[in-house]
Amino acid sequence: MPAATHPIQAFRRGLRPRCGCNPPRSQRWVLRAIAGVMVALAGLWVAVHRIPGVAGTVTDALRSVAGVRFVARLEDAVYGLEDALRRRWQRDEAPAQLWQPSTAAAPPAPRGTRHFPPPPARPPIARVALADDGQWQTVPGAREAASGPVLARTSIHPDAERPYSVVAVVAIDARAVRLHAVPGTVEPVNPKIGAAARGGLIPRPEWASLIAAFDGGFKTVHGHFGAMFDRQIFLPPVERSCTLALYRDGSLRIGPWSTLEASLPSMQSFRQTPPCLADDGALNPLLEHARPILWGGTVDGDTVIRRSAIGWGERGGVLYYGLGEFVSATTLAVALLAAGARDVAELDVNYSFVRFLIYPPDWTDRPHPVPLLPRLLFTEGEYVEQPADRDFFYIALGSE
Repeated sequence: MPAATHPIQAFRRGLRPRCGCNPPRSQRWVLRAIAGVMVALAGLWVAVHRIPGVAGTVTDALRSVAGVRFVARLEDAVYGLEDALRRRWQRDEAPAQLWQPSTAAAPPAPRGTRHFPPPPARPPIARVALADDGQWQTVPGAREAASGPVLARTSIHPDAERPYSVVAVVAIDARAVRLHAVPGTVEPVNPKIGAAARGGLIPRPEWASLIAAFDGGFKTVHGHFGAMFDRQIFLPPVERSCTLALYRDGSLRIGPWSTLEASLPSMQSFRQTPPCLADDGALNPLLEHARPILWGGTVDGDTVIRRSAIGWGERGGVLYYGLGEFVSATTLAVALLAAGARDVAELDVNYSFVRFLIYPPDWTDRPHPVPLLPRLLFTEGEYVEQPADRDFFYIALGSE
């Protein structure tokens, strides 16, 4: 039988694609387009997670073209996919360790004087807690008052299903420091307020006592929450909002606007947020019985992302800042309550906008802030040399 008609040869020829080794030109263009999109998305993902400012620029551009709701759904999809992959591949890993365990425990406060640091916190989920969860440690390199440390830190793991979900909590001795609110050059948006009232910087005279700076609240487009800086109202208060109020006498309070409104004449500044995550030690019922869309700026609302919050302690005199990695609004609130806060307000969300920077006492003309966590996006000069486009807070030493 001729080789061309041999059964084995015929069988082999039948297995080969009739189109040959190369697909048609139209298919090649489609494959190249898909590959190009994948490369572009991968590059964008890296840029968003490595270069400060990229995420805000990209999302603002998308909102202007496709609308706020489209961007919210896109964020939900991306964060949901990332969380699904993490839950599949990291569910059996050990709980995330934020920093190496330290032997430098925060010294206990003498009786009858300071109430700082606060008592050790009880981890809310024992089976995902690390040995040093809830144990307060001094913050390396942080400026101290004459009476001792004014910052202490600990970690809390608040999610039984996600061992990689963790909240870094900073306790701040409010009796020894002053908290200031600063408007950004753009946010909160109010066209009637000029650049003179929008420095976006920590005043230079404060550098000598500067301790730390951290993110403010949501952008105006996400809720139009009220804000006042140095007695000038940038956005009018919203009744349903939680409010961080800073008073002329140096005191502060956190609570629903309905409970603080009467004290407005005594306020120096205030910044509003979504409804309080916790009020008087109790979780907001909407977190447990409704889709908590109010705290996420996304469609689902329970999106697991980077978030920050600020809380006021039960005793008074201790302020708590929480920075959560892969947390929902609910688990962030649980962590702050476990640490000792009673009233909790969420500040900001998303990878690029949340940050807590510590300014060592040895810097003079050239800032070199140390981030609370190594993965935070920031530039060394922001807040002190480079004006911030969004509002923020800073802490400086005060009279004790």
